Amino acid sequence: MRGKLIKFDVATLNEFLETPVVLEPGERYSAYSRFCSTYPDPQELAARLSIPGRGFVLNAEGAPWKLLRKDLTTFAQTWSVFSYSNLAPTSHTFDLNMDRARLVYGLVMKMDIDVGSITLDQISQDVDTTPMPAQDAPRSPQDDPAPAQEE
Repeated sequence: MRGKLIKFDVATLNEFLETPVVLEPGERYSAYSRFCSTYPDPQELAARLSIPGRGFVLNAEGAPWKLLRKDLTTFAQTWSVFSYSNLAPTSHTFDLNMDRARLVYGLVMKMDIDVGSITLDQISQDVDTTPMPAQDAPRSPQDDPAPAQEE
């Protein structure tokens, strides 16, 4: 692929993945995007995703932090595994943070989701968090190639 332009935009990803974006009449964003922009009630998420009597683990300030995998319904666990392996890969599968809980909620509720947008966001996060060596970072003598031997 050297020398070829490869597009990584939402429309191209959706075309490649064969996941057309379905918008309701008069809307600019998918149902899932609109849902996320409203900051959904954590209690609503917990009620749909968790087994009865379970819910979010709270952080030190008392705010909802994560849903434990063992507290999810079987249906929510299934969709969380799908999200981990297909939509936004991660090796952290012990619990659902708030963002992942919203995604799984959207899947459980059968919301129209812009898969290309989620995929592109994940690619961008991965690229942005990959450590890059500094150009002017100090180097040790072991990093330099051996000097050429003169004859």
